Amino acid sequence: MAAAPRLDPLKFPDETKAGLALVAGYILFDVTQSISFGAFGVATWIGWGAATQLAEAIQLVALLLLTAVLLCWRQLRAAYTLGLQPLPAADPSFAEEASEVGGQIAPGRCNFVVTANFGDANAFCLATGGESRIVLGGGLRLLFRKHPERARAIVAHECSHVESGDVSYAVLGWLLFVSYALLMLANCVGLQIKFWSDVCHIWPVYAAHGMGVVDAIQKNLPNAFSNGGNDVAAVAGVWLVQRHFIRLREFRADERAAQFGYRGVLTDLLRAGSVLPRLGDKWRLLSMHPSASERAKQLESQTSWGRMDVAFLGGVSLLIARISEDLPALGHNESLQTAHTMDEFMEWIVRVSPSNVWLGVALLALQSSLVLVMALHVYRTAAVLSHHGGGLTYRLTYLYAAILTVFVGALLGTGSSSASLRALADPREAFDIAQWIDAALVASILSTFTFFHLALGVLVFANYDVLRPPKRPVLLTMFLTARTALAAVLLEVILSGCLTAYWHLTGGFSPWGSALLPNATTQMLQGMPSLLQGLVILLGGAVSVAGLRWSGLVKLKAPRSPTHPDWYAKQ
Repeated sequence: MAAAPRLDPLKFPDETKAGLALVAGYILFDVTQSISFGAFGVATWIGWGAATQLAEAIQLVALLLLTAVLLCWRQLRAAYTLGLQPLPAADPSFAEEASEVGGQIAPGRCNFVVTANFGDANAFCLATGGESRIVLGGGLRLLFRKHPERARAIVAHECSHVESGDVSYAVLGWLLFVSYALLMLANCVGLQIKFWSDVCHIWPVYAAHGMGVVDAIQKNLPNAFSNGGNDVAAVAGVWLVQRHFIRLREFRADERAAQFGYRGVLTDLLRAGSVLPRLGDKWRLLSMHPSASERAKQLESQTSWGRMDVAFLGGVSLLIARISEDLPALGHNESLQTAHTMDEFMEWIVRVSPSNVWLGVALLALQSSLVLVMALHVYRTAAVLSHHGGGLTYRLTYLYAAILTVFVGALLGTGSSSASLRALADPREAFDIAQWIDAALVASILSTFTFFHLALGVLVFANYDVLRPPKRPVLLTMFLTARTALAAVLLEVILSGCLTAYWHLTGGFSPWGSALLPNATTQMLQGMPSLLQGLVILLGGAVSVAGLRWSGLVKLKAPRSPTHPDWYAKQ
């Protein structure tokens, strides 16, 4: 029996551009709200401590200027160190072949240049203003003479980047993140230098009172966490999210090139390169670019597109929780972080200053958009699993894993706020782990439940979408969003109706009590588990689901035959 044709993953909505734009929006917002990027310290030092809006503007300008400097440096470095020259002038025969490949994938949009280094067989896209140039290493000219198909496969991969139109997005997003991280790091280093220089000046008095280095470190921890240390988590979250998008665009470029007849050649080329030791093979989480072996596996195995990126989901949920920290304050040192119960959360919504309403609406829109990007990722993985025979039960185990990952990311995001870390680091503060969990859950509860409804909706509809010819990605996203929103409303109505009926028939929930579960945190609904007990139950369920999948009781069925050939890529 002939093998079923491959499912075309490029027919699914691609969230790369939208995701990179949302991350850039988060960076631009955070740099105007946090004290971790240097301008607040400079303003205080020169006597402008009260001019917070001026400090925020200075940080934003510094971020944009540093990004522009890095972009110019990148362009100048490529122009003066690589010795770029037009490919038609350097190698007319190779230029003709490259232009033919470019005409198939991205007609009229591929501008080829070549380096003077014949030992360089790499290739990359260089964004220059309104166009993208494909830079080919001089060694590809030699590879073209020996293995022309391999050289054409490399060119096809780069042309696929140009065809997707994500080159400028990826470059600007990466440089913006580098500027963001550098400013945060410079601020942390500067504050530490200032703190320890002050300690050196007063050390004789300090030692005379019987204090030592340990006491100085204890005094430094709250200061470090409040002035930059807390934003290390934000930098890590942005790193994980951008890592996913950069890896995804590489996988998509490989798949696009493969659809034009280069699957076997490109796979062999990647397999040949994967024998070399690479950072991505040993420390995959630290690698922004997928390793050669990962890319080859993605080309060979259709089910690789059905693997959920839990690091990405955790990173996005961490950023969503961090946005909650910056929601508008009430004017008396009160923010969303101080709401430890649902009642306090609703009171905060009611009492928020009218002048901050538009800012709050914008931030909630940013959170909801990030949730949608996560849901699209779940949609892609669920659709691939559905094509390969994964039933609803199997896909629901993925939903459970996604919900747990989102919850953990939100917990870390809220727990890394400046107030929480300062309280944990200061032994004079009475702040325990129960309060930490309460604050994290309440601050992220809206986004978590929104993601739950969207993810459940896309899991249910994934099988339906795979069994019908695809629409354009934008229209498919719109229809998917509308259907999942309707499913979320119906689900909420059903659950609320069942709970209301149970409440009226029984007179309320029975008192909750369990000797096996801790109950130190807030009980948000009478007769239901506390937040900490809910966390323990959630983790226990995750262990149970993992056991079912490990034992083989929940697994993929045999792949089905194709239904609509339009879904499948040509070999």
